[in-house]
Amino acid sequence: MSALPALVDVRCRRCGSCARFTVATETVDCSACVARYRHPLDWPADAFYQTDSSVGLIWTYNRDHALRLRVYIASTARSQVVVDDVFARYLRQLSPACKQAKRRDEVCKRLDRLLRS
Repeated sequence: MSALPALVDVRCRRCGSCARFTVATETVDCSACVARYRHPLDWPADAFYQTDSSVGLIWTYNRDHALRLRVYIASTARSQVVVDDVFARYLRQLSPACKQAKRRDEVCKRLDRLLRS
């Protein structure tokens, strides 16, 4: 597993809602059902924001990253999209096919559905 941000979004094992996983303490906090428990993270399988596509599994660390990925994929001028170190590492982990212009529409539609969920 590569370096993760300090906080990532996972699916709560009790209620299925989006919950926050704190990497330093390996703790899940769910605001929906108020659950709090330790969890051995299996990344990216535990990612709340994930979807299958023809280019493979697309996952993001959290909602902010899903939104940023949507902007990045949709952009025809990617050099102008602001990318910090964490997001740059994340982009390197994505399948190269996911970033191809010919896949732009499919990937954006998948991300749109994911963000609506």
